[in-house]
Amino acid sequence: MNCILRACVIGLLIPILTQSLTAQEASERKNQYAAKVVCGTQPDPKNLQFVQGVYASVVNILNTEDVRQSLDISVALTHPPVPPAPGENVEITTLELEPGEAVALDCMDIEALGFPFGLPDDYIDGFAVIASTGHLGVQAVYTAAPLMKDGCCKTWLGPVASIDVEQIPPAMAPSGPGHTPDLLPESPELEADPLGAPGTGYCGPVSPDGGPPSAVAEIVNKGNSAASASVAQFDFGAFGQTQVPVPTLEPGERQPISVEIPAQCFGSGRGDGRNNTCPFDVIADVNSEVDESLETNNTRRGHCLRAQPG
Repeated sequence: MNCILRACVIGLLIPILTQSLTAQEASERKNQYAAKVVCGTQPDPKNLQFVQGVYASVVNILNTEDVRQSLDISVALTHPPVPPAPGENVEITTLELEPGEAVALDCMDIEALGFPFGLPDDYIDGFAVIASTGHLGVQAVYTAAPLMKDGCCKTWLGPVASIDVEQIPPAMAPSGPGHTPDLLPESPELEADPLGAPGTGYCGPVSPDGGPPSAVAEIVNKGNSAASASVAQFDFGAFGQTQVPVPTLEPGERQPISVEIPAQCFGSGRGDGRNNTCPFDVIADVNSEVDESLETNNTRRGHCLRAQPG
């Protein structure tokens, strides 16, 4: 299997989008790779963060070990928002690679799996973060092209003006020395729907009385030691935050959590611009009470679609 993520994950491997690593696999994670990614169009000639043009990135990932590896892939944004404010951390996927297998993560994969309603700005800047159970061969390819304009109002894409290939070394060992817990949210549903249909992903089933669905998740300890009691949070942005207590979790143990979604969130026009979809974040250990082996995987993005009348 040598393919791109949108072909493998979206077309053939949908079940593994919500596949959990075993406690043993999670505790054996050795390496983390952080590859720069820039995706989209920067149309403003006065913007000096990136010059006016079109930018594309693709990160190639090869399993160089002689055993199967489990990978957690996320994107940590630096733009948006406007620096120096930190951006959000967006889950992309969890997958497995057999020895010698490779996948590629490109801008279209990042948009399809991390931003199903479209990129949050004309372009994004940040890092593709890959946590693995062993060593990987990771290379990134970057291309850029100018935006061409005539004397009036026509704009078109010029020829490729720049191409660069970078080898990405391991950034850190997420597990660290000794035994430590690692808390993160996961979807309790086997199916993932990018629109957040009830009963999929982080969106619960329709309530028995026909009301809107709840936001649901499971807090799982993927570390190799027990995690003390903590607090998880569902963040609905301007419509409030709801916190849920999480008991002590042994390695591999998980705790289901759920909350009601504020009714105003469905009518906000957030996310995809429609009035019946509510986007939200699920955050494990929101108060940073647990000393974890990996602190960058505590947030997941969910969407929930209001049930439509039958």
